Amino acid sequence: MSKSSTEAKIAAARDAVEKAAALLLDHAEGVGMLAMMARHAEPPGPATVSFEDAGQATIRNRPAEQAFWQAAVAAATFAGRFETFREARDSFWPTNREAALRDAVERLVGPGGGFPPPLESVPEKIGVSRFGLTPARVHAQAWRSHLAASASKATMARVV
Repeated sequence: MSKSSTEAKIAAARDAVEKAAALLLDHAEGVGMLAMMARHAEPPGPATVSFEDAGQATIRNRPAEQAFWQAAVAAATFAGRFETFREARDSFWPTNREAALRDAVERLVGPGGGFPPPLESVPEKIGVSRFGLTPARVHAQAWRSHLAASASKATMARVV
């Protein structure tokens, strides 16, 4: 028996959500930095004219800039919420590797999903070689966990 049109659409949408989250989480460090920049972006105002060093006038579209920053924060929140889901799902029966990765992340940024340091300053010993966990892998997971922690602190409508 084939799926109904509605079931097929829901399955396709679920797949799209997972793919979008995976793409954003593959870029967790950049997404997190964009969200941080958005918190410090200039407040919206009317379109203004500014002059660059070469003397050329540029018209800034502040409402468009604000919309972009809001989208960046929404993307970071979405990625963080999906990481929260993934961590909850995977923590039900964690493998030794997943437990070692979680412990390494906590040693790097603390238990609250703190702001990760630059990769260059992550100590080599933070990795767990027997599980193939490199400092780069721990750093990447620290950013994912940071997005999850940040998303849980964000004000969101409750979905029940």
